[in-house]
Order: sequence, then C-alpha cells, then structure tokens
Amino acid sequence: MDKIEALNIVKNIYTEADRTGNMLPIFNSLAEDVIFHSTIPEGTPISGIFKGKQNVINFYKNLLPSVAIFQKLTPSVFVMRDDRVIVVGENIFTLVKSGETYHRPYVNIISLVDRLITSIILIQDFSGFNKLYQKEIKRC
Repeated sequence: MDKIEALNIVKNIYTEADRTGNMLPIFNSLAEDVIFHSTIPEGTPISGIFKGKQNVINFYKNLLPSVAIFQKLTPSVFVMRDDRVIVVGENIFTLVKSGETYHRPYVNIISLVDRLITSIILIQDFSGFNKLYQKEIKRC
C-alpha cells in the first residue's frame, strides 16, 4: 500500500463516520491487535493505552460516552507524514459530570497495515474534563 492509498483510506473512513454520525466505519477498519493511545493526562477514565479491537470499540461506545457526549466530531485536514496519516479536526462535547460544553480541536495519528488501522494516537484538549478529575483525585 502506498502513501496516497493510506491517506485516502483514512480520509474515506473518517469522512464517512462524520457524514453518518456513526463510528462503525472506524470500528470496521480496526485491526484485531490495534493499539489506541489517549494522551489525556492520567487520572481520568479515558487516559492511557487501550489494546485490542474490542477494547478500543469499548472505549468509544461505552467509556467515552460515560464522561463526554459528543455533538460534533468533524475531521478537516488529512496529512501523510512518513508512514502515518494525521487527522486534524474539531469537536463539540458536553462533559457528563459538569454539563459544560466545549469546542476543541483534536489530532489523531494513525498507522495502517494491510488497509487496517493498527495504531491510533489521540491528542485532545480535555482540560475542562481533566480539572474535574483532578479535584476528585485531591479529595481521595
């Protein structure tokens, strides 16, 4: 698979997920041994590394919605860098605990092997969310 093909695969997957409002195109493109790395600082339920297709699907279907409800998750820029596709987008989400709504950019760095996603690194500004959990950690 060449770089242009990898870029187009990711662009099609993310564009379809945005168009339909459904993560199924992404879920269907995950390799069984995919590794998802959320760079959100430690101390939250959505921080850390999640390994395997079912764990990544669980992150998006169950864990993430338990802390943030997304109204919009729109990719806008797709860039090929070395052997990775970088997706830059914006989202709007409401934190479950506080009811506060945020409009924030995000970046996903994606690796593919045999047309399947093998790695996703999420870079997201969840500062409002992190503040909520930092308060909990300090109380314990």
